[in-house]
Amino acid sequence: MSLELSGVGVTIAGRQVVRDVTCTLPTAGWLGVLGPNGAGKTTLLRAVAGLVEHRGSVSLDGSTTAEM
Repeated sequence: MSLELSGVGVTIAGRQVVRDVTCTLPTAGWLGVLGPNGAGKTTLLRAVAGLVEHRGSVSLDGSTTAEM
């Protein structure tokens, strides 16, 4: 399974907390999301899961699962 993010961004209460994340993640392996407190790590994961409204697209195996 491959995951592709294209221009993913999240704005909460008028504040942009995640901006233009674009990446392609490989089929297998481990991934770590690192950053300081309040950097938007959890918000990015929530956007990928479709739990928060976001811009850009999230594709799983070439099928777009979320786009706004």
